[in-house]
Amino acid sequence: MFKRKIPKTIALQIRDLIWPVMGWGRALRYMKFRLVRLSDPTHKVAGGLANGIAVSFSPLMGTHIVQAVILSFFTRTNMLAGATGTIIGNPWTFPFIWWASIAFGGWIFDVLGLPASTTLPENINS
Repeated sequence: MFKRKIPKTIALQIRDLIWPVMGWGRALRYMKFRLVRLSDPTHKVAGGLANGIAVSFSPLMGTHIVQAVILSFFTRTNMLAGATGTIIGNPWTFPFIWWASIAFGGWIFDVLGLPASTTLPENINS
């Protein structure tokens, strides 16, 4: 009843994943309306978003949404907001997130007076 007369080809489906037909602005506006209309209290939605953003800093690529939903389930916050929060981590922001993580880790090592090395030790095979 609600199907297309002519199904989309695989090429069109892939293109729609990369660039939505309705445009990025409208897609983001739609996501904003979905978040605004959530029926949970504001602290649960905020907690879910925080879970998603925190998980997006995880180095386990491809599992961020699953991690955010599981974390939101255990913290009893909104799972849709958690999945939406993972948008913070995307291919354009990952290099900045990784750079910030390495810089912050180096700063922590400096504060503790420990040697920070980005190379492997010489005797790793020993």
